[in-house]
Amino acid sequence: MLSNRNNKKKISNIPGSTGKNLLQWAAMPANLSETDRKKMLLYSVLIVAVVGAWSVFGPYGALKYFRVARQLNEILARNEQLREANTALRQEISKLKKDPVYLEEVARRQFGLIKKNEVIYEFPKKKKRH
Repeated sequence: MLSNRNNKKKISNIPGSTGKNLLQWAAMPANLSETDRKKMLLYSVLIVAVVGAWSVFGPYGALKYFRVARQLNEILARNEQLREANTALRQEISKLKKDPVYLEEVARRQFGLIKKNEVIYEFPKKKKRH
């Protein structure tokens, strides 16, 4: 089993931990030459640019998110329209089952049915003169 002293020694070598190595790691950019600092800055900018581009254009990026959100809104709106249509159809079915006057009206309008001894006169439509 390792003692606490050995554990502290190993932990102090990790960046972000306390110890002498942490101070050296934090002061590293000051010890670099001008060209090395420029390279480090360039690499940092490139990494940020790649991560930024990936977060916008990647398969799960912002563009995909907004496209899917728009599709979801369209589907929800269509779903609401279908709910309203279903409600109207249920009301229509209920009226057809319970209201004989309404049933007769629909039969006359849609199927051209007539009562006994009833005569239908159809007149040709007049053509409009210019």
